Amino acid sequence: MNNSPITFSRHSLPGRSQGLTLIELMISLALGMLVILSVGYAYIGSRTTFRQQDALGRMQENARFVFETLSNDIRMVGYAGSLCGLADTEVVNALPSPTNWDKDIFGSPLKGYEDAATTAPDVSGTVYAGTSSDALSILHADSTKEYVVNAAAAAGAAISFSGTAPANGNVVVTDCGNAKPRQAFALAGGVNALPTPLAAQSRIMPLIANLYFVKVNGDGTPSIYRKSGASAPQELVEGVEDMQITYGVDTSNPATCSDNDGGVDAYVKADAVEATVPCATAAEDWKKVLAVRVTLSMRSVEDGITTDVQPAGDRRLRKTFTTTIAARNRL
Repeated sequence: MNNSPITFSRHSLPGRSQGLTLIELMISLALGMLVILSVGYAYIGSRTTFRQQDALGRMQENARFVFETLSNDIRMVGYAGSLCGLADTEVVNALPSPTNWDKDIFGSPLKGYEDAATTAPDVSGTVYAGTSSDALSILHADSTKEYVVNAAAAAGAAISFSGTAPANGNVVVTDCGNAKPRQAFALAGGVNALPTPLAAQSRIMPLIANLYFVKVNGDGTPSIYRKSGASAPQELVEGVEDMQITYGVDTSNPATCSDNDGGVDAYVKADAVEATVPCATAAEDWKKVLAVRVTLSMRSVEDGITTDVQPAGDRRLRKTFTTTIAARNRL
């Protein structure tokens, strides 16, 4: 028989729970605020970066569109169809007011205007007042819309076309069966306005005449505009504060201003083209231009993109884009 005494183990109750002290609470709140501020700062920073990158992307896309539009015109400047092996002087311009900027395809198919507000035609009073932006006029035949004359037509007679007839308006014709192969005239109701007859298989193309300049749109934003002939100017892209243009001229033969080597010798402003080795006429001076260098000063449409106040007094993002375009039809 086991006579060992019975023992009882004593369990102590857990200690009383204690809360945070005031100092611990303040430290916790400070750390929490620090985390919230860090997350908020990172969010604001990423949002600002996103807005800046988005604005920059839009400006780059707009500048690319303007350059592509200008390139399509400048590369074809002065194009009026085949010369048929004859001299460049074998031309007839039967358009009304043929020396107007939008009709002078043989005389001045390309011309620049320094400080467009005071020098460019059909632009005065409409350009962006904040700058002395340049302007540029370009003329050429639209080779993508070529129409074929079906049968010979006498001077002033109606023209028969194989297929769809071109729309009425100013056109350019290449007629290798005529002593004056390249001609410009106004087509109205299919009637030939030329003082000379047209041979069969002559090609007729619409005359493209575009004037580019900068003005303010209806929302007060400076934009680049294109005026086609006598039509009202159309906005191409917004956010273009300034357009500066220089012209690559070939001055390798200053004695005659002809038979040059086809290379650009210098880039000059519009008002210096005629002063750089002047030729007999202003039209001949502009025929020395073989390339055009365009610089666009772009700005974001939205304000508050940058953190710093810009010289213009806003917080818009600004960037300059430049390209050089060869006048391929002259090379």
